[in-house]
Amino acid sequence: DENEIVFLPQGVYVVSRTLKLRPRTKLIGLHRSFSLLRPVAVEGGDFNDAENPQPVIRTADDADARTVLASVGLVTTVPGAFLVHWRAGRHSIYRGVNTSCYFTTKPTPENPALQHPMVLVSGNGGGRWDNFHSDSSGSVHPDYRHIQVQDTRGPLAFYQCNPEHARSGLEMELRGARNVSIYGLKGERPTPILLVRDCDHIFVSGYSGVAIPPDRESLIRVERTPNYTIANLVDRP
Repeated sequence: DENEIVFLPQGVYVVSRTLKLRPRTKLIGLHRSFSLLRPVAVEGGDFNDAENPQPVIRTADDADARTVLASVGLVTTVPGAFLVHWRAGRHSIYRGVNTSCYFTTKPTPENPALQHPMVLVSGNGGGRWDNFHSDSSGSVHPDYRHIQVQDTRGPLAFYQCNPEHARSGLEMELRGARNVSIYGLKGERPTPILLVRDCDHIFVSGYSGVAIPPDRESLIRVERTPNYTIANLVDRP
C-alpha cells in the first residue's frame, strides 16, 4: 500500500488474503520460476470457500491505471483461490507471469474441482501482455478456463499467448470482449484452445503447437462475432 514499486526477491511467498494492486503499483519479481506466490486456506483468510473463490492478485478497476505485474509465478492447489483478476486498463503491463494449478486428487465434496477461470480479465481490463503462460494438472471442472476475457472494451494485446494442458473443455475464452489482439497462440493436449463468443474486433495472428482437436471439434471456434481476423495458422495432424 505504501510503495509504488514492490520487488519480490527469489522465494516462495505464502498468501492468505488477496493482494490488491493500486492503479500505479508495479509488482515485480526476479523471474517467474524464482519469485513465487502461493495461496493457502487458513482461518480468517480469503481462500476458504471453493464455491466463491477469490483472486490472489486483484487490480484496481481503472481505465487509466499503469499497473505492472512482471516476472512472478503464481501456483495454487487451493480450490478457494484463483490467481489473477485483472481490471487495469490500456496502459497496464502483464509480463512474464506464469500461472499454474495442480490438483492431484479426484474431486470430492470437500475438495471440488476448480470451476472459476484461473485468470479473469474484466471491467476496464486491458493493456499489453507479454509471454502469457498458464498450465495445469489434475482435476478441474469442464467450465474451467486458464484465462477468460469477459465484457471488456480493451484494447488488450497478447504478445505470445500459451494456455495449455487444461483438463477441461477449453483453454481460453473471449466472452463479450472487444478489441482483443493475439500475436502468437500456442497450446498442447487434445483440447480446443480458443472460444470467441459474442465479441467484436478480434484479431489472432499465428497459431502453432501440439494441440489437436477432439473428433468433430475444432481448435478455434467463433460464435456471434461480426468482426474478426484469424490468420497464419499451422495445423498439426
